[in-house]
Amino acid sequence: MYKLFCTLLILVTAFPVDVVCQTKSKIFRLEGEINSKLGTIILLPIGEESYYPDQMKLYEAKVENNQFSISNPCLYPYAFQIGLKVNSEFVYVSDIFWVEPGDQKISCNIDSSRVIPIIRNITMNELARVHSTFDLDSPGQKGDAKLLEFTKANLNSYISLWKLVDKFSDNGYHSIYDSIYTQLSTTIKNTYTGLALARKLKAARIVGIGSVFPNLELLNSKNQKVLTLSKNHNKFTLIDFWNSHCGPCIAQFDALKKLYSTYGKAGFSIIGISNENSKTINDWENVIKTNQLPWEQFLDLNGRECSNLSIYVFPSNFLLNDKGEIVAKHINLDYLTSILDKNLK
Repeated sequence: MYKLFCTLLILVTAFPVDVVCQTKSKIFRLEGEINSKLGTIILLPIGEESYYPDQMKLYEAKVENNQFSISNPCLYPYAFQIGLKVNSEFVYVSDIFWVEPGDQKISCNIDSSRVIPIIRNITMNELARVHSTFDLDSPGQKGDAKLLEFTKANLNSYISLWKLVDKFSDNGYHSIYDSIYTQLSTTIKNTYTGLALARKLKAARIVGIGSVFPNLELLNSKNQKVLTLSKNHNKFTLIDFWNSHCGPCIAQFDALKKLYSTYGKAGFSIIGISNENSKTINDWENVIKTNQLPWEQFLDLNGRECSNLSIYVFPSNFLLNDKGEIVAKHINLDYLTSILDKNLK
């Protein structure tokens, strides 16, 4: 035993490494400093709160003398963004970073929004090492391919898990996300976040190209529960997901009204589905009235159906054929116009 101890001691001293010790604690303690004397620090979830085991907890702390402290349960590395609210307005939001069980220090600069704050732990050290090699922040398909490559080489990395959550939440479903998820280790797949992601990917797969769009239980303008699409026989139907506080959603209405006027009698219809809560129902009704929307409108109260289909980005749309099959999704108005012009004239 003495010889074994000596051998290990020699190896450790001969090959020093930059190590941050992993603790068995089930709590993360984040001691922070920020160049602001007041405000409220809030840890912002990646995707949505349902990816976190303790999703009902509020991750926030008051800033006092440029310092703040947050301590909460943590079963494995979690990813967050950090924001500073002053007078109910966010004046700073960081890029994504990871916290782990145990004690960590973090430093934030409110003049550098969308930048990773200074924090050291095992996961953040891993991110620093692999960042230049894999370029995980590349946009679009290139970034997806880089994440797949990284995950194949790092099956046990919580960077992969949360990067995938982030991409899926921002971009909606793409088949490559299934490929990335498959590469994750069994341990990571069986975490609360991994299981939640699997459920959401499965739900999103239902609305893939070629699938029959499912009937949804929604409310109509008379507050009656209805199943949409059950009697749809148009040549093309655009399912438009929006909400009353989404500027880009409302901005597209004039163009959609022109398409509806031009192609409506030739076999084109639109179904509007708005993601609202009980406090914004009046806003929803006002937007429909103000913009004089002539097509059917339905209400997804509290976003239940949107969540079931993993629709988090608005506006989102699906173009269906006369069989109710999805022939295109998340398409811009120019592409939609070209499809209708080609097939309905």
